[in-house]
Amino acid sequence: MIQTHRRISMTLISLLLALSLWSNYSIRAERHALAAPATLPPDQSAPVSVGETNATPSYQQYTEYSFYNEQGTWKRSWLQCDRRRNVGLMLDASDSKTQHYLTFKKSQPAQKKVTEFALSKEEDCAMQKCWWAFTSPAWTGKNYAVEESHYIEPDDGYWTRSYYIGTGASEQSAESHVQPCRWFSRSRAAVITERRSMYITETQTGRLVLKVYDHKDASNQPSLFLVGGHSSLNTAGDVESFTFKNHGFTYIINVGAQENHPLAEVLVMQHNAVIFKDDPLSYNYLKKS
Repeated sequence: MIQTHRRISMTLISLLLALSLWSNYSIRAERHALAAPATLPPDQSAPVSVGETNATPSYQQYTEYSFYNEQGTWKRSWLQCDRRRNVGLMLDASDSKTQHYLTFKKSQPAQKKVTEFALSKEEDCAMQKCWWAFTSPAWTGKNYAVEESHYIEPDDGYWTRSYYIGTGASEQSAESHVQPCRWFSRSRAAVITERRSMYITETQTGRLVLKVYDHKDASNQPSLFLVGGHSSLNTAGDVESFTFKNHGFTYIINVGAQENHPLAEVLVMQHNAVIFKDDPLSYNYLKKS
C-alpha cells in the first residue's frame, strides 16, 4: 500500500513539473540565446543562438497550410490572428463573399464568439499586399479591415504571409486601426490551443526554435523557449513531427498537410509515456519540399 501511494505521488509530481515547464521561462535557454534587436517588435524577432556566424539561408520551396478544428473535424481556414489578450480565426477562404470570424479572450477561452460579416468591396491588391473590407450585421455597427502581406524574401526570413486586422465604425476607421497578428520570421509551424500559442521557427543556420506563450500570462515574452529541436517527416501520412527536449521531458508537436486528413497534436512525454496532451484549435504549417 505504501509503495502504491509513493508511485501515485511520483506520477503527480512528474505531471506538475511538466506543466510548470510550459509556464516558466527557460532560464537556461535564455542564457544561450541572443536578445532581439531593440528596434524590432518582440513578436517579430527570430531568436539566434550564440555563436551563429556566417549563416546561410535554410529556405527551400514550400507550401503553406492553415486549418481549424470544428468539433473534432479539421477544415481549411484563411488565417489565425494571435494577439496578447485575444485570438481570432478567419474560418472561410479569402475569396469568400461572407466570412465567419471566431474570437475569444485568452482569459476566457471557453466563451467563444463567431461573428458573420459580408465582403463590402472586392479585394484591393498592390505592392505585395491585399486589403479586404467587411461589414457585420447592422446591429453591431462594426466594420472590419484585413491586410495581408504577400512579401516573401527567403534570404531575409520572410517565408509566410503576415496579417493585420482592424475594426471601426466605418471602413476608413477600420483600416486606420489595423493591428498586427503575431508573426515570426522563418516560421515552420504555429499552433493555437485554448491554453497557449506555440511557434516553431528556424534560425539562420537552420536550428529549430520553440516558443510557447501561455494565455493566462497575456505576455509578449514566451513562457517556454527552447533551441535545438529536430524534425522528421512521415511521407506516408504527410505529417511532420517537431521534437524538443528539456529537463527530462520531451515536447512533440505534430502537424499535417493532407487536405483530406489534416492533423495537429501537442504532446508532453516522460520516460516514453505521454503525460500531457493539449488539443489544438487551429494551426499554420509551412511544408518544405
